[in-house]
Amino acid sequence: MLVVATQLFWTGNLWSQGRIEMVKAILFGAIVTWCIALVVGSQGSNGGALAVHSLQFIDYKIYWSWPMFLAGTGLSWGLVLLQK
Repeated sequence: MLVVATQLFWTGNLWSQGRIEMVKAILFGAIVTWCIALVVGSQGSNGGALAVHSLQFIDYKIYWSWPMFLAGTGLSWGLVLLQK
């Protein structure tokens, strides 16, 4: 089932029509995730189910949440596709 869904996504009509929309959604999801994780993480909380964690990049501390990124990307992709 997963293989069929993956093949439909990469080779099917869904990917060919939603390519630019997915790029827009990933960018929006990353920006929203970074902003919310910055606020939650800087207060010392992990956000519960959001699982905010800090990353050390050279001399900078970056807060990130993969569940929030996936949810934000999926939500924004759906909204962008609805507007077509």
